[in-house]
Amino acid sequence: MDERKFHLLFGVHNHQPVGNFPQVFEEGYKKAYLPFIEVLERHPEVKVSLHYSGSLWEWIESEHPHFLKRIKDLLEKGQIEILGGGFYEPLLPLIPLKDVKGQIGMMNDF
Repeated sequence: MDERKFHLLFGVHNHQPVGNFPQVFEEGYKKAYLPFIEVLERHPEVKVSLHYSGSLWEWIESEHPHFLKRIKDLLEKGQIEILGGGFYEPLLPLIPLKDVKGQIGMMNDF
């Protein structure tokens, strides 16, 4: 039997656009963002990479700040890593370098 191993990178992208309806943010939180974190908490052997857009981070901070503590706990355990990017999800190769740096800086500062 061939016992070669392979490594799988599991990355999840979470986004809500600026100006989206509050109920859409809340529905996404209740049906996707929170349940996914709850599953990870029950399965500490699973490691993933997560990306949240800046507008979603802002909403989470405002409406469900306790969620950030759960994310921090998973980070400290080494179970997740946070993938960066532009704060407002721009197509980075298509915008001026100054704006690229600003978008990435905003995300890093959050």
